[in-house]
Amino acid sequence: MVQANEDWYDKRITLTVDNLRLWPNNPRFDETDLETTRDFAKCISESKIDKSSFFNLIQSIIQNGFVNIEPIVVFKYKNNDKYYVAEGNRRVLALKLLRNPKFAPKSIRSYISAASKKINRDSIKKIKVIVSPSLSDAQWYIGQRNNISTIKQSWTKLQQCRWVAELAKDVNNDLNLIRKTAQLSTSEILRVLRINAFNKLINTELMQEVLSHEEISIMQSRNFPVSIIERFYDSSIVQDRWGIKFDGPNIRIYNFVDFIISYAELLRRVISKNNELIKIDTRTITTHIEEILDSLPSIDLSIKNSQYTLNIFEDIVFGDEIIETFEETIEEEEQTNEQKFSKNEHVHKESKRSPLLNNTKRNRLVPENVTVNTGNARIQDLFNELKGCPIQGRENIIAISLRVLFELVVLDYLIRENLDSGLLSKHNKTDLSYIGLKDRLVYIRTLKKKNKKVTKIINGLLRPENDYSIDTLNIYMHSEQTYAITRERLVCFFDYLFPLLQEFLVLTVHR
Repeated sequence: MVQANEDWYDKRITLTVDNLRLWPNNPRFDETDLETTRDFAKCISESKIDKSSFFNLIQSIIQNGFVNIEPIVVFKYKNNDKYYVAEGNRRVLALKLLRNPKFAPKSIRSYISAASKKINRDSIKKIKVIVSPSLSDAQWYIGQRNNISTIKQSWTKLQQCRWVAELAKDVNNDLNLIRKTAQLSTSEILRVLRINAFNKLINTELMQEVLSHEEISIMQSRNFPVSIIERFYDSSIVQDRWGIKFDGPNIRIYNFVDFIISYAELLRRVISKNNELIKIDTRTITTHIEEILDSLPSIDLSIKNSQYTLNIFEDIVFGDEIIETFEETIEEEEQTNEQKFSKNEHVHKESKRSPLLNNTKRNRLVPENVTVNTGNARIQDLFNELKGCPIQGRENIIAISLRVLFELVVLDYLIRENLDSGLLSKHNKTDLSYIGLKDRLVYIRTLKKKNKKVTKIINGLLRPENDYSIDTLNIYMHSEQTYAITRERLVCFFDYLFPLLQEFLVLTVHR
């Protein structure tokens, strides 16, 4: 480990921008499987805030040139003898894109291309960098500049957690080395790694049973307010009511099955924009904690066969027993809710739906306890209108609106996930308007073949003989037939589509 009197960080050498490699383990990047310049650019431009900040950086370079006051630190990776950027990845990425706009992802390529024409590319061909003797020295340097007490340019709490977790791996969980490098106390390190453990739970197979892909994506983005989760689990009231005990590097959870269900609902509420519920933010999580807990699913602490221990230094691995117990609990809950809420013969048996949707006697297509969170204003407005508009007496309007809503959602998903170019290439078309809804769904099914829930529903939609099919939706839109346009049939069709809509949108069901 570097000593304070060493002066490597005061020396600079000149290296070529094109030869520098970006470092995927930098906390500013949400993902760690980034390889190409395009991958990094796509990652950093997914958030509107981050993209705006990145564009401001590019404009600054165009107007003022690259002013290399803030140091860029690199280290040489021993496996390939290449220089990787430990500090300054965002700036180096900007330079790389300005020099080679073709590497920009489609979503920002036109902007980067236009910006690139305003600068002499040779002027940013080479830059001064600090060469760290090793990765561990680079980590020490990052710790000095970006530790939790003295942030240079604000890292989010999630970025701080990821950096400390990555550091812990690199030093084999040696608390002494983590303390020296991160400039944190043991209690601060344990606290940060606990937050990281709770965050890692979001992407496990159990959470994927109760959260949609879109919800998980939002919860794992760099702008997700992890401080709310930190304050929530810091509360002794939460620890008592949810059966949680912190024991050094271990997090002991008394009823893990109930915990996962309750934690998933908490996370949904954090990202929800439903004004009818208690708003969960960094203030209310402290001032209204009892009220918030009362509004979440309760945890039965009398059950003794569902205990689980998370170790903050280890990967999360569930044994067969905990997975089977969880699946049995979910299945029992679904069966109970089906008996309670629905006896209708049109309810599709393969569709896993929220029990609060299964009231087939309701007179609204979208139940009042379901909310949507989307950046597409047309989808948001149409969804809310269907939520407020009675079906009775308006069956034809609602049927056509359901067809329009579904097509809009599928199109939005393809564009938002950058799947449109692959679909166009597959069909040799230049515009998505030339590709029908069925072909779009077939393409999504191919990409989602490991997701049984998605493939089952799409398979059903593609079967003409199925009551809930694309053909039926097309009848709603184009045919003179009216036999299938009843309030009950429309409600059941929406409920059948709901799990698929959850994959494509952020839909929240409030109990």
